[in-house]
Amino acid sequence: MTHAQKPPLLPPAAPSSVARRAAARLAFILGEARKVAVSVPRAFHLVWDAGPALTAGLLVLNIVSSLFPATILWVTKLIIDAITRLAAAGATPAELGPLWRLIALAILLGIVQSGISALSNALTGLLRFQVEQHTQTLIMRKCGELDIVFFENPKNLDMLENATRGAMMSAWTLVWMLFSLVQTAITLVTFLGVMLRLHWLAAVAVALTTAPQMVASSYFARRRWAINTGRAEDSRLRFYLTWLTSQRDPAKEIRVFDLMDALLERFRFYCRKFYLQERGLEGRRELVNFGLGLLGNAGTAGIWVYVALRAVARAISLGDVVLYTQAMSSARGSLLSLFTQGGQLYEQTLFLGNLFTLLDLDPQSIEGALRPPEGGHERWGTLKAPAVLTRGIEFRHVSFRYPGSEQYVLHDVSFTLRPAESVALVGKNGAGKTTLVKLLARLYDPTEGQILLEGRDLREYDLRSLRRCFGVIFQDFVRYSLTVRENIGFGQVEYVNDLPRVQQAAAKAGADEIVARLPDQYETYLGRQFMGLGEDLSGGEWQKLALSRAYLRESPILILDEPTASLDAFAEYEVYRSFEEMTAGRLSIFISHRFSTVRVAKHILVLEEGRLVEEGTHEELMARGGLYSQMFNVQAERYR
Repeated sequence: MTHAQKPPLLPPAAPSSVARRAAARLAFILGEARKVAVSVPRAFHLVWDAGPALTAGLLVLNIVSSLFPATILWVTKLIIDAITRLAAAGATPAELGPLWRLIALAILLGIVQSGISALSNALTGLLRFQVEQHTQTLIMRKCGELDIVFFENPKNLDMLENATRGAMMSAWTLVWMLFSLVQTAITLVTFLGVMLRLHWLAAVAVALTTAPQMVASSYFARRRWAINTGRAEDSRLRFYLTWLTSQRDPAKEIRVFDLMDALLERFRFYCRKFYLQERGLEGRRELVNFGLGLLGNAGTAGIWVYVALRAVARAISLGDVVLYTQAMSSARGSLLSLFTQGGQLYEQTLFLGNLFTLLDLDPQSIEGALRPPEGGHERWGTLKAPAVLTRGIEFRHVSFRYPGSEQYVLHDVSFTLRPAESVALVGKNGAGKTTLVKLLARLYDPTEGQILLEGRDLREYDLRSLRRCFGVIFQDFVRYSLTVRENIGFGQVEYVNDLPRVQQAAAKAGADEIVARLPDQYETYLGRQFMGLGEDLSGGEWQKLALSRAYLRESPILILDEPTASLDAFAEYEVYRSFEEMTAGRLSIFISHRFSTVRVAKHILVLEEGRLVEEGTHEELMARGGLYSQMFNVQAERYR
């Protein structure tokens, strides 16, 4: 090869790239160590809050328990040495007193150890229950703090899934492992102390041949966390498939369209996917553990040889042989347990991080979250919302698009609603009617423009106080699988046990006749979800209960989204015959596609593609011959 043909030299930056990788690896390890250092105290605090007395009791019991194994082993050595000595001396039964005392001590230690173990198990079960309830309460409370926009983003739902799935146990498991680590560490120190009595190299050999297990445990703990966290969306979909095939509402369509096999096949796809992930992880982990086990066995064999040589040379007694070999085996077991628990501790720290990520989430950091008032520092205002309206509601150039979307649902909408008037929102599907109502109830804030209540921006009001201004029943209202009383009473929860008020609201909506037919009337459970106790209702009957819930609420504004969609013609007639009486003194806003219903309103707003295109009374809008008139005539044509 000529000089010109010499291969190029390796890049001189290679050593520095190795150094950078090493530095990055070190930084990663330090970062993970900091996570553990932060999560462990926080988890302990969480567990302590759930049950301080139980936590303190368990900690003490674990420390005491850690001293028993080495103590019992030492007493066993003394018993063996005593037997050997007395047998060699040809001792008589009268001279066996010291031996009996040692055996009695060993029995007593075993009884005390069993008692402590039983008490520890009992406290563990009680504390685990307390921690599960406490953690679930924290998650539920956090969900209550988050705006509705949080639940409409799949990534946020994955966060909630990761926080909920396994995280409730992670706080308890992490602290339980911490207790176990303390117990194992103390036990290990006692056994290593025994090994030092044999030779200091014996203790070092046990430690060095077992230490690689720690690295492997940490690696596989992170792999386990990565797999479980990465499958959050698939897990939610698998759960949804399970729900579809086991619930009453979808059961009809699944059978009529013969969907069961298709749904099962899709369910099995995710099960197979998860199984392959598990098989790959477990296979690699056990293969590594087997190899590391061979290294540990080599260290054990070396110590056995040394103990055997010392015993043959009569440098140690038979009791010492038992003491050292058992101490070696127990020390190695304790080290393996320590490293395994350390890996599991790290794994639980990662899972607990999912929980803390949710609990630490700033509600205002979410795209589309409710904004504080202008110049305000609190999440929402402090004004108390009015119990009676004098000026009404005004939309000023309101435009809105949902978070993550560039498409506006409402465009420059402006109108005024006066106190105590009845208002109907009309438009084709997707015109923005329900969105407008959600903005009014401040489930969202406008992207542009303002909504004023009594001349003040909605954001200036305390949110809880503001929401009490509205009695709202959405088209997709909730069917609570609870009692009739609770289904109605949730309209104003402080009245949930006030039966006369509940009965009055039911009568207003025409639901009292339904309740009269039920076996336990207002204490009848509805739905078939729990233990088959519930009574089933039709769609129209459920809608009457939802209307009752809205009528119960003492609010100056009543919002009804398709309030009669599930009612038959007679029931609809009865509702609207008394509608004026039921909404007297309230600003009532309703959405409906039935123009027989809409014409009851004194003020009609017509929306098209997110824009307010017409406004007026039924007579005025019919006279204009615009969109409202066209829609009314198309619907009326079907009844001619």
